[in-house]
Amino acid sequence: MPNIAILLASFAQGMERGDDVNRRQETLALKVKALALTNEFLSEDFSLIGNDAMLATIHLASLEYVWGHEQSLLSHLLGLREMVRLKGGFAGLTDQSMSHSITTATAEILDDISFLVSAIISSPPSPTSKIRGTASWLHSRLQDIDVKPTTDAQIILCITKLTAIVYSKSISTLTPLSLSFNQKLLAELYLFFNFFQPSSLRRWSAIPGIFLWVLLVACPAAGDDHMGRYLRSKMAATRIVLGLENYNLPFAYLRSFWRVQRWIESERELGEPG
Repeated sequence: MPNIAILLASFAQGMERGDDVNRRQETLALKVKALALTNEFLSEDFSLIGNDAMLATIHLASLEYVWGHEQSLLSHLLGLREMVRLKGGFAGLTDQSMSHSITTATAEILDDISFLVSAIISSPPSPTSKIRGTASWLHSRLQDIDVKPTTDAQIILCITKLTAIVYSKSISTLTPLSLSFNQKLLAELYLFFNFFQPSSLRRWSAIPGIFLWVLLVACPAAGDDHMGRYLRSKMAATRIVLGLENYNLPFAYLRSFWRVQRWIESERELGEPG
């Protein structure tokens, strides 16, 4: 719907200027209009408008996921769930434009990170020297991945690569994330987020598990500027999205992340060299 596209552009413009987009009068007026027109559209025969209605709702949910409020996000997601039910479940979805994929390189990085985390949180954990050696090897390998942020999938790869570089360095050197994610790397992360076009936000919001991991790694070092507040504000929203799929999933993510950080701290206290 054109009004949703205009609203997306207004949100993006506000972010570029460093405005609080949830208090920007122009954006709020456009949001009210877009919601009113969407609700009017949804009153039509769902059998005729089903796919378009779902796409419109996904765009609105993406907006709230990235820039908006948790309650509004939850309302859109519950509405979307009802639409899926009316379509006969996921088997009834035929619109291929909703599909999502990540690159093979992104999947390989995530597999390596998963292996590294498993080595730490297993009972008992692998030997410290082996964990740090694996993290150091991964950190070096990541430097050789050459990718340009020209497509959505490549931007996600760039963000995943950067986060993995910081995470593997933190583990290999037993350095807190607040120090590993220095200001230069944070600026690079913010730049990658700025590469996203408003119309493609639903691709990123379709992978909340990856987004939550990025947030967990970046937030300890994020400042109090508008981008730092933006990253922190997305934590709760991302947990909501994950929880709708599986209530226990966000808690499992947080527990694993916390255990890795505790391992780093305990090894530092034992006097392991950095």
